[in-house]
Amino acid sequence: MGVGNGLGRSSPLSLVGQRTEATFYARYLSRARPTVLVLGCGAGRIPWELSDQGAEAVGVDPSASLIAAAEERRATEATPKADRVRFLSADLRSLRLGRRFALVIAPNNAFGLMSASTDLEALLATARQHLAADGVLVFDVVNATRAFDHSRQHPESGLSLFQRPAIRGVFAPHLRERRRSGLNRSASIRRLHLRQLNLEHVESAIRDAGFASTEKYGRYDGKPFEPADPIQIVVAQLA
Repeated sequence: MGVGNGLGRSSPLSLVGQRTEATFYARYLSRARPTVLVLGCGAGRIPWELSDQGAEAVGVDPSASLIAAAEERRATEATPKADRVRFLSADLRSLRLGRRFALVIAPNNAFGLMSASTDLEALLATARQHLAADGVLVFDVVNATRAFDHSRQHPESGLSLFQRPAIRGVFAPHLRERRRSGLNRSASIRRLHLRQLNLEHVESAIRDAGFASTEKYGRYDGKPFEPADPIQIVVAQLA
């Protein structure tokens, strides 16, 4: 299960910005069954962009407000494309749609939102329950073995992620979500506890869930993963 270079079958990705992710994911869409499930879809950017590739996309997120934001785009899309995209708000750990997909994606450090090992196991079980026998699972996680301290904007929801240097392999930064409520529109902050996963934990968890990693990247342009990369992008299939 070494670092793969599955993108080497064609020219390297050259796009930059948000669409780079969707272009990367599109490489794993089944031509015969271009169906994709996005676990932790946020405001829906990735499902909508994959629908540009002809995919039938289902986006799921536990945040009802983000799902509402994703639905706002429907009115601006042509009917054939809009009909290919579905959104719902649900707990990713217990989601059971009763169907399988050729591609399952967990983007934007969705695994990092699992605050306990049992939560991670449940999310992986969800991925397994919805992945076709010959399907592909793609996810990214923050590389917790690389200690760094900065703040950056979450690309999907506008949340700020504050990360502290790791003192051990697994550490716990937090998301701070600024909400507006009340007639005076005053801001409040809700903290979400995050669990950052080290490389060994990820490998062990996906193996125990019945997956085998086949490729690893450090960027969405197809760069092979190196230990110094801030994220790891894992491509896996059912073992």
